[in-house]
Amino acid sequence: TGATSIVIYTEAVRPKGSEFSVFYRTRPMAEEESKLEDQKWYEFSKSSKDVKGNSYDEIPATDNYIQFREYAFSIFELDQFDQYQVKITMHTTRQTHPPVFAHLRTIATS
Repeated sequence: TGATSIVIYTEAVRPKGSEFSVFYRTRPMAEEESKLEDQKWYEFSKSSKDVKGNSYDEIPATDNYIQFREYAFSIFELDQFDQYQVKITMHTTRQTHPPVFAHLRTIATS
């Protein structure tokens, strides 16, 4: 059987003036002939509290580069899939202060 949900945990420092987004794409099991690379990317919600108590939007930005905070992203009830990819995009108004990540964990479950 395939997975139907994806949960992402990462620790990050998100400096003031910077943002990041997490995306996923899956290859549905029903489409055995299709390629994962041909599938569309979808952005995880930044307001969801499905897994942890705080959403991305509720975690304040900080310029303290030793204060990593845990972020969680999740999506449930997807069509069954047997392959998936995750990507993170970063945006900042201060090029010398990008987001920094540690301990990225991805989990696919049914």
